[in-house]
Amino acid sequence: HKRNELKNQLTKAVAADLDRLVALYTHLHSNPELSLQEEQSAARMAKELRELGFEVTTKVGGHGVVGVLHNGEGPTILVRTRVGRFADGNAGWNSRSAIHRRAVALESRPAGV
Repeated sequence: HKRNELKNQLTKAVAADLDRLVALYTHLHSNPELSLQEEQSAARMAKELRELGFEVTTKVGGHGVVGVLHNGEGPTILVRTRVGRFADGNAGWNSRSAIHRRAVALESRPAGV
């Protein structure tokens, strides 16, 4: 029952914020940066996280961003996301880049609950 309730809450939250999420997705994929050079992407993600109330640490291992949301007692969830673009186009995905760099590789994995 709790799992379905959480799923419904998450679905409603995403639906309510869908336009902003699509705009962020479109921006990141239209303005790619090469892997290990994601300075502007990292700055944008840090901005987005701060606006959502996260405590943000930047420049983690280069351009890494860590966001911590303190929301009371309960389980801690870690989500790790990596955004890397390859110059040779081997990622197998057409990014529709506005600046003509090719291929986007996105990887998101739940890291633990």
